[in-house]
Parts: sequence; C-alpha cells; structure tokens
Amino acid sequence: MIANFSDTLNIPQTLITARNEYLDKQPDITKRFLKGLVLGIHSAKTNKADSIKAGFEAKLQGEAEIVQQAYDLFAPGFSSDLSVNIAGLQVMLDEDKRNNLIDAKFTVDRAVNDKILKIAQQELRAEGRLK
Repeated sequence: MIANFSDTLNIPQTLITARNEYLDKQPDITKRFLKGLVLGIHSAKTNKADSIKAGFEAKLQGEAEIVQQAYDLFAPGFSSDLSVNIAGLQVMLDEDKRNNLIDAKFTVDRAVNDKILKIAQQELRAEGRLK
C-alpha cells in the first residue's frame, strides 16, 4: 500500500509493505529497491518540469495547468527519504484500537521494520546522493 498525505497531517505519508520474512531473506534486493525509490522521490520533488514531462510521456492525461497544480499540492507531501512518521502511525493505531479494529496490545514497533530503510538512507547520505 502506498499512501500520500501532507506533512501537515499527523498521519503517515508513504507506506511500503513487505513481510518480515521477505526482508530477512532478501535484504540486498530490499535495500536496492528502497534506495531507488528514495532517489526517485527526491528527483520528482526537485525536478518539477522533468517529473511532469515524464508523466506525460508515460501516458499521464490531463490539462498541463491542472497537472502542475496537482504536483504543487502533492509533491511536498512525500517524505524525501521515506522516513517513517511514527507519531502518525501511532495516531492511526490508537484510532483503530478505539474502534476495536485491532488488538489493544498492538504496537507501532510491531508494525514498523525500518532497519533496511535506515541502512539505505545512511548509504545514500554517505554517497552524497541524499541530504
């Protein structure tokens, strides 16, 4: 599931899901995927004209002015490095607990495994490709 919410909301922005079993068995593939995604989001956030052009080349349909307005609205909502909004996840879990949708003992720590993401972020920063 991928969701895009504005930084101004206290909820998660971009979510990527995978089973822990896969992360344990395929850490290198996972890290490469995450690095590519981080770089892609960074490129999209910092190169508006190229991003919109690429969208139209990939068969994006719509009026150019409206697409540009949509870019201005949604691009800032993406976390530049895919960092997990723990506080936002906690808000969502608390709401689900209040509505008896999940076990009251369920915790964010159980839901989030960002170990490989943190390694990918560190490597990109060390390579000078991420600030």
